Amino acid sequence: MNIESRLLAYFNKLLSNWGASYILRMQLFAQIVSSLAVFLGLGYLFLNIKFTPFEIRQLFIAGFALISLSNIIVFISINFLTTNARQLLDSRTKTSQLSNSEDEKRAWREITAVVWRFSIEATLVGFFLVVIPLSLYMYVVVKIDFGQAIHVALGGLMSIIGGVTLNTLLLDFLMIPPRLALIPTSFESQLEGLRSSHLRGRLQLLVFALIVIALLMVSPRAYQEAVDAMNVNGVLAGNLSRLQIQLLVVAAIALGVGVFFTNLMSRTIDIPIQNLIRTMNEVQKGNLDQRAEVIGTDEIGQLSIYFNQALARLHELQTNLEDEVSKRTTELAQKTSKLQAASQIARRAASIQNIDELLDTIVKMTSEAFGFYHTGLFLTDERNEYVILQAASSEGGKQMLQREHRLRIGSQGIVGAVAYQRQPRIAVDVGADAVFFNNPDLPKTRSEMALPLIVRDEVIGVLDFQSTKSEAFLYEDLEVMEALADQIALAIENARLLTESQSIIQQLQLLSSEKTQSAWEQRNQHQPYAYTYSPQGIQPGKRKKNDSELESNHLEIPIETRGQRIGRIKLVRKDKDANWSDREKNVTREIAAQVGLALESARLLEDSIKQAQREKTVSDVSSKIRETLDIDSVLKTAAQEFQQIFGLEEAEVRLGTASTIKKRKGSNGHNPNSEI
Repeated sequence: MNIESRLLAYFNKLLSNWGASYILRMQLFAQIVSSLAVFLGLGYLFLNIKFTPFEIRQLFIAGFALISLSNIIVFISINFLTTNARQLLDSRTKTSQLSNSEDEKRAWREITAVVWRFSIEATLVGFFLVVIPLSLYMYVVVKIDFGQAIHVALGGLMSIIGGVTLNTLLLDFLMIPPRLALIPTSFESQLEGLRSSHLRGRLQLLVFALIVIALLMVSPRAYQEAVDAMNVNGVLAGNLSRLQIQLLVVAAIALGVGVFFTNLMSRTIDIPIQNLIRTMNEVQKGNLDQRAEVIGTDEIGQLSIYFNQALARLHELQTNLEDEVSKRTTELAQKTSKLQAASQIARRAASIQNIDELLDTIVKMTSEAFGFYHTGLFLTDERNEYVILQAASSEGGKQMLQREHRLRIGSQGIVGAVAYQRQPRIAVDVGADAVFFNNPDLPKTRSEMALPLIVRDEVIGVLDFQSTKSEAFLYEDLEVMEALADQIALAIENARLLTESQSIIQQLQLLSSEKTQSAWEQRNQHQPYAYTYSPQGIQPGKRKKNDSELESNHLEIPIETRGQRIGRIKLVRKDKDANWSDREKNVTREIAAQVGLALESARLLEDSIKQAQREKTVSDVSSKIRETLDIDSVLKTAAQEFQQIFGLEEAEVRLGTASTIKKRKGSNGHNPNSEI
């Protein structure tokens, strides 16, 4: 780390500790240091003028007062000119508060303008409040002659030029830390807020100040020495005016030559920099073909070369990026197209409930959407030993389907390996996979992809894709195809479950219908139900011999429940010639349906009541039997309860094995099969 980097690190530390007061403290420090330029003017005066002690004392008193006053004025003005900068600096270094863009711009303008504003203000204040008042004071009050007053003015001017130059250079370096702290985040705000002088102008002012100081140091002294020499040698006074003119001409020529060469030197710096700025503006607009002109061999020339090298690299990166973006866009479009195709297939598969139609639709849509030569769908058998081809899109696949093509899991082909390993696989017609493509039914196959169909962590089948192109399947496609395989597996499993559910429902309906029919048949055997409404009122119905013969005024509607006929409704009009309309028949059918439901509900309720009574009876008997642990008491209670429940003439409960009971009954002359 060089000394400049160390100083900046030290000043950054001071900025962190002092905050906003850093600007004013460093301004005061720079003014104190630049005050040393007073000795430049004093040296000039003591070399050219012989002052009396009284004049020296008055010079020091008046000069000190005026210089102090001018420094105070400049310091106060800088305090007002950096208000926003100090406020924002304090908020960032201490409170870490966020600021808006306008505050950033104002603070940035102030911190970038503080140096040249100080230079202008210090020069004007020094000239009008120090140089002129001090010269007049020494001439009017102290009574020095006019020539000495001119020398006082020249000495003060040299001090002002030297002090301002030193203060400007020093303050520009000391303001680097706050400029870094206050720089806006927006590049536009950074450019808009720049208020500093240009490099070319600062260089010219610096060289001009040095030339003026040199001329002021040399010319008056040379003139005075020449005057003294002329007085000693008795040279004519007329030569004095020529000497003055010569000195003025030489000073003007020196000043002009200095300014001319300074301008040339500054242009060698300014022109390449302006060229770099113009090139950068074009680059900012997006024209990366621009290149900066290398018109020098110095550091700026090296900077131009590095800049052009960076532009070339950036242009290369942009070109590669555009190619990569185009490539990625194409891949993304292809992937999106595949995702859309997979989504359409999945939606179509989810809408099909028939398993056979589902499998055929899957293979056809997949081959059409992705352009596959062959798509086959295998399902595992019940023992998980084979995967059996269930659907195929190609002609060769359909021939295999007719032969009931199957592959052993784990040992035959890519499909068998995928079913065993539960992992997708891609194969091409080269290398170790070439043996898999020797299929006479699919001779054009050059690449293959097989995906397991997994549901609830079980392999239910394999989806097989084949193409006529070598390396047609990429591992980047696996994500899309695996998602499709998962959706297909779910659709197949849902279709299976739906088919099984429908079969179970049909069986349950059949059993329920048969049970209903049996229950009503048993009920009608014990107690047939029939009621007839006639002019005599409600009476039990009686079947007539010609009951099955219906006349035109008769209407007979069956009473059904759960698909079983359990009775009928027969209606007879008074008028034998009157017919029944379709509306009346429909109303009667609806009433018959409601009657069937009501009858079935009543039967179920009656059966439920009987079942509840039976369960209550069993519970009561069980409770009474459990009231005692004595065997005789248990047997007596059981026999008594059976007699009471069924109203029996006799109830007997006997202990013993089947052989002993049979033996005892046989010996008593009773039939053992008639006992309870």
